Amino acid sequence: MQMDNAKFLILGGTLEASEIARTLVSNFDDNSVITSLAGSTNNPKPLSGKIRKGGFGGPEGLIEFVYKEKISAVIDATHPFALNISKNAIYACNKAKVPHICLRRSPWNQKPGDIWYEVSELREAVNILRNMGKRVFLSLGPRAVSHFSGVQGVWFLIRVVDPPKSPLLLSDYEIVFGRGPFKVSEEINLFQKYEVDLLITRNSGGTGAYAKIVAARQLDIPVIIIQAPYSIDMPVVNSPEEVYKWINDQLGLKI
Repeated sequence: MQMDNAKFLILGGTLEASEIARTLVSNFDDNSVITSLAGSTNNPKPLSGKIRKGGFGGPEGLIEFVYKEKISAVIDATHPFALNISKNAIYACNKAKVPHICLRRSPWNQKPGDIWYEVSELREAVNILRNMGKRVFLSLGPRAVSHFSGVQGVWFLIRVVDPPKSPLLLSDYEIVFGRGPFKVSEEINLFQKYEVDLLITRNSGGTGAYAKIVAARQLDIPVIIIQAPYSIDMPVVNSPEEVYKWINDQLGLKI
């Protein structure tokens, strides 16, 4: 395969996906890279190459898109908890016989000073938070908020990029707006301003969202942390550099 006809589909939404798009465009051109965004924010940050918003309509829709666009390789660089997207990508790429790779950044590891309570799913977090905090920074994204709708006697802090389309199903909460990545000092100021005494978040790994973990450590705030399900039936790497090596090996292209 020659460099002038390679075409990549990136399943994006992460800092790593943005970096990969930027690198591939610099090696090829704008028309060679398409980043698909699931539509979690109305106004995503600018990206190199082409951008496609919204779902594909399931794995069959993704197969159709891959054929139509003559995709050479699919790079799954979605959020580590976006399992449905990854499962659809595996099915579609196997059916279409298109090479595919999954980037899953390494999860955070507990360090001295961290007060972690590790759980495997949201309902476990709901069950244990009742006896742990009264002012909770719920750093899970608006789609997960409904899991906490039955919790009484707890005030929640919710940070979003876009205003919710309807009131959240929580008894007591406040919304703040912001787009990461954030500095540790910014997270400390947020925790102190709103007197947060518990953080609930996912172990999404990487550096982009790690500042809140450091802030909680420095302020001795406990963290209920939901561990990612890492079982996935496709080649997995942990960094953009490994993705570039895979492209070199699979497609014979020098990145």
